[in-house]
Amino acid sequence: MTIVLDFAGTVYTVSFEATDMAGSPATTLSSEMVKAALPLMLTITSPIDGSYVNSRYVTVQGSLSKPAFININGIDYGYNWNIPMYNSISLVEGENTITVTATDQDGYMTTSTVKVICDTHAPEITLKQYYSWNALTVNNMTVTGTIDDSTAKVTAGYWDYAKKQYVEKWTVTVTGNTFVINGLQLNEGWTLIEVKAVDAAGNINMTAAYAEVDTIPPVITITSPADGSYSNSKSITITGTTSEYSEIVANNIYPAMYDGTYTGTARNFSIRDIALTEGENTITMDTTDLLGVHSTCKCTHS
Repeated sequence: MTIVLDFAGTVYTVSFEATDMAGSPATTLSSEMVKAALPLMLTITSPIDGSYVNSRYVTVQGSLSKPAFININGIDYGYNWNIPMYNSISLVEGENTITVTATDQDGYMTTSTVKVICDTHAPEITLKQYYSWNALTVNNMTVTGTIDDSTAKVTAGYWDYAKKQYVEKWTVTVTGNTFVINGLQLNEGWTLIEVKAVDAAGNINMTAAYAEVDTIPPVITITSPADGSYSNSKSITITGTTSEYSEIVANNIYPAMYDGTYTGTARNFSIRDIALTEGENTITMDTTDLLGVHSTCKCTHS
């Protein structure tokens, strides 16, 4: 007698030859004989072979073609139709091999194996800190950095405080463990550049760098003496304001006396003992801000 069995598209042909005690052929098959003919098939559905996880434990799931005794990495999980979902297999950092063995009541055994990479460490990002960029280079600016995990996806953007979320903005090219942020065009003032890395296991790390673009020169104003005014002294005191914190030089000499105080967004200055010669004197005031942007103001005094 021949029985044809079809399991998920796989066809098995099983032939039986049975006789009774007198040697006569059997005309019926017992349920035990048919049961024994069923092939034992084992399928692991989770985790996927070669996948990454960021936990030290993983749940193994799968199915069997018939009930069997299940063993996972040397631990027995009883007799079941499926791989029990309550199992929790411990992992070590790095590659792990998970071996599932199923044995039916007749002693037939089948084995299936998957490999899982356990990675619980977030990728490390090293980003060069940029603080001073000027208008001549802002349109060609690139930022470089390194990452210790070549499987990580690197993005660059900024934090949207209103929406409370990270916004990806700039293109990042990753080559091995080095990345480059391309097309970085910044507005005037400070910008917080955030770099985000997500590795294959889902671990996330972020780092940030501040950059300031300053293309506007500081404005310096001489309030005293008035341009074209006269004096009967061999030295004068110059007072004025600058639009931002900056270094002030009078007649190419850094002043020995520099009385400065902030008033709002301007900085008031008072420079004493500026020497004069008989006749007309030109007083040149130079100011340079912290990013090196420079401006000049002149007045004449006699």
